[in-house]
Amino acid sequence: MAALAGALLAAGCGGERTVVVRDDDGDVLVQARLPESGRFALEYRHSYYRVPAREEFRAGDSGFRMVGVGSSSEAVLDYYELAGAKRLGPWATLAPAHPQRFDRLPLIATAKGRRTLAVGDRRYPLYGATPRHLTIAVEEGTWP
Repeated sequence: MAALAGALLAAGCGGERTVVVRDDDGDVLVQARLPESGRFALEYRHSYYRVPAREEFRAGDSGFRMVGVGSSSEAVLDYYELAGAKRLGPWATLAPAHPQRFDRLPLIATAKGRRTLAVGDRRYPLYGATPRHLTIAVEEGTWP
């Protein structure tokens, strides 16, 4: 586990906005520099429908907003019960009419759901052998 955390922390260096994932103890597991667009995503296997899903976020001046949901199943979009613009196809997407704002987003990462943070072209697995309670935030700061 320590090797995984060390590898994830080594994702870059600089002094811009980052998406940070912390465990229950507040220890940083992932710190990844955000692209200029401020976009990042959580990819996972939906627990009920058992299909791939993706939640897309964009960092703003303060916190971040969920700006899209996508899946290979339209049922996953309906599961969110959000008003917004849907696009159907092999990969269905939903852009919420009123994107929810977060300062911090708590989540549970399990091996079954395979929750993964996607920032640019990099993927950071957040799950382990046992369920993990994590928090995601967008922060300003310098890299280690």
